Amino acid sequence: MSAATTRPVLNLLLVDDHTVVREGLKRLIDAEANQWSVTEAGTGFQALECLRRQPIDLAIVDLSMPGMSGLDLTRRIKSEFPCVAVLILTMHSEEQYAIRALQAGANGYVTKDTPPPSWWRRCARSPVVASSCRPNWPSAWCSSSMASAPRPASSC
Repeated sequence: MSAATTRPVLNLLLVDDHTVVREGLKRLIDAEANQWSVTEAGTGFQALECLRRQPIDLAIVDLSMPGMSGLDLTRRIKSEFPCVAVLILTMHSEEQYAIRALQAGANGYVTKDTPPPSWWRRCARSPVVASSCRPNWPSAWCSSSMASAPRPASSC
């Protein structure tokens, strides 16, 4: 593949206290044309340290973690790193959890029982996630009209 046709690498942060979940997500993401650079964190505190050390485009965050919940982490990310999109990937299918996550600033919410890769595609069609599209995101994540829409100078 020539440099002209190489897709941009996007920085992804996987935050889950279960190593097996992070490993499974990495395998799923690797199947998506290797366009992601993946960083892992097992706690919310580790995730914040990662965000301070390197640029991240998308954080996939579990809700139920020891120390700092996914909701608290989402609030911190949106406060300290407003350009980072947050996708909640959790076992909680109750609507109240989704509402709280979105109120905390999450750009999307997917339950862990959603079969891959349908959750990956379903999130891309979500208006909540689409509203956070960046020009360098792959088309699988954003509609072309969202990815090319002009952005105010203050947006990410």
